[in-house]
Amino acid sequence: MTYVEEIPSARAFTLVLRVPGIAMGAWGCWLAVGAGEPLAGAMLVLLAAIVVALSRILGVLRLRVDPEMLRARFGPWGLDIAGREIEEARPERYPWLSYGGWGLRWGRHRGRAGRACSVPFLRTGVVVDTRGGRRHYLTSRRPDELAAHLNRLAEEAQGD
Repeated sequence: MTYVEEIPSARAFTLVLRVPGIAMGAWGCWLAVGAGEPLAGAMLVLLAAIVVALSRILGVLRLRVDPEMLRARFGPWGLDIAGREIEEARPERYPWLSYGGWGLRWGRHRGRAGRACSVPFLRTGVVVDTRGGRRHYLTSRRPDELAAHLNRLAEEAQGD
């Protein structure tokens, strides 16, 4: 019983970071070669590479439900919830105002604090209520399937 989903951000959204990063890299090359400023050019190329790499790493939300745990990740950052902690999961539209926008966010939804792992401008996903009183949100293109896997994980963890 493993569920895996990768949800990329909208291409236009990632281009907002990548295009300036590529332009910075080109400017750094010009500084290093054309203007005779090798140190400044190299630093700018390095900064550009970091911006482009971060846009690739953070541009995809990866969800994984395995027999023990839910993992939601933007690169190395994200949310882990053990199956025994899940009370209920259900499909719901993303309440972006409750969490203050998109991405990896903290907020309150209907009186319960929690975190959101959401992809910009995609409003479909799953609300996960935990036994500890938290309410988390996960963007998904297949919210019914994700909710079913999470509820099955919770049931199996309670049976152990």
